[in-house]
Amino acid sequence: MADPTVTITPTPNITVVMNDTGPRGKTGHKGDQGIQGIQGIQGIQGIQGIPGEKGDQGDPGVGGDMFGPTAATDGVAAMYDGVTGKLLKDGAITEARVALNDNKLTNASHTGDVTGSGALTIGDGKVTNVKLADMETAHFKGRVTAATGSPEDLTVAQTLAALSVTAGADVTGDNAPQAHTHTHAAATGQTTDDHHAQAHSVSHTDGTDDIQSATIDQKGVATAAQIIALEAATAAQHAESHTVASHSDTTATGANLNTLVGGEDTTLHGHGLAPSWELIAASAYTATPASAGVITMSDTSDLAVGKPVKGVFAGATYYALVTAVSANTSITISGPNLTTPGTDLTGLYVGPAERVSQATFYIGDTYGDDIDTDLLLHDMDASQSWDLADAYIVGVRAYHVDADTGTEATVNFRIGTNEVLLTGIVLGAADTRIKNTAGDIDPANYKIVADDRERPTCTAAGGTGDAADLTMDIIIVWE
Repeated sequence: MADPTVTITPTPNITVVMNDTGPRGKTGHKGDQGIQGIQGIQGIQGIQGIPGEKGDQGDPGVGGDMFGPTAATDGVAAMYDGVTGKLLKDGAITEARVALNDNKLTNASHTGDVTGSGALTIGDGKVTNVKLADMETAHFKGRVTAATGSPEDLTVAQTLAALSVTAGADVTGDNAPQAHTHTHAAATGQTTDDHHAQAHSVSHTDGTDDIQSATIDQKGVATAAQIIALEAATAAQHAESHTVASHSDTTATGANLNTLVGGEDTTLHGHGLAPSWELIAASAYTATPASAGVITMSDTSDLAVGKPVKGVFAGATYYALVTAVSANTSITISGPNLTTPGTDLTGLYVGPAERVSQATFYIGDTYGDDIDTDLLLHDMDASQSWDLADAYIVGVRAYHVDADTGTEATVNFRIGTNEVLLTGIVLGAADTRIKNTAGDIDPANYKIVADDRERPTCTAAGGTGDAADLTMDIIIVWE
């Protein structure tokens, strides 16, 4: 920094000239803030003005006022009250009634195939085949169930049975009675010393008399009903007794058979029909079995206790024995459970008593001391096999002389390796005959054929095991 210059003059004034600026001094401390002044007092608010008067209500729109009732039921439709349309009232129609649509005052009148209002009527001839329920192939509309009811879809077998027509019968041609010939063959084992062994034919030719009582030389034709009667009446014998001119004859005319001629054998004799199954009219029974062992019947004239019956179901044929008859009401049978097939009967047949037989087995020792699959072999040192034609075991009955002093044993009957009864027979007191229960015959195991072994079995031992002297009766129906 340059040195300052000082000039002194004679004047009393002193002039100091600074040729350069000196350094700036430090900034001094900030002074304290002054105290804020007191806020002035707010002025008083002015008085609010008085509101103006309410304007008049406007005129109502077109349609008038709407006023509801002072009280109403929840969920009920509203209705107009009066003709002005300004009031509502409780309509008393609930939501449920609306959903059911059952509160209509009137119904529209229908025209066309269906006419009327309310109760409608289908016109005659209006329901076409395509409107009917679908049918299975080879079925026919009809009804075989007893009493009036809805139409049913009948099988061929049911239709033939209802018409009393045998399956495969020729029903063509006119209704005039047709001449026919019966051929009778000699019985098996018959010789010329007993009867003439040659087959012969007899032409029954009187259509006015019953075919079983007509004389041999009568001329005419037999009616279809007479032919059926001859074939179906298994208990009736062919009534014409006759001889022939020679035992070498193979055929004979009515005149030959009606006249006794020379020869060693002049004894009259008859030929019987082989016992066969007779079809029962579908109208005589209810197709649905009433229970395991009962069939409802409206006509029991062809049935009797001890006769065999054969029930045909879809895909199954059951053989059984009639054990009770309630006249024109029902029959009770011993055999397989009739409800097992789960379908209705399509055919019911009755056979002659000659188709029923009985076999008896005796076990003369204690039999209920253990489970045994062959009481005949193990207790009696014996064995038995079936050597006859096919048949069915439809009933089993058992009793003993000495009862078990504890609980009784359970017995059964075996064909081959299978038990005939589903549950077996629990023996009772001494000399008390116990039969199999209804429907206890096993349809899978009750058929017996040639060479089948047959024997009583014990399927559950007795409590003490001292029951003895067992007798078992087996009821058989021939196929």
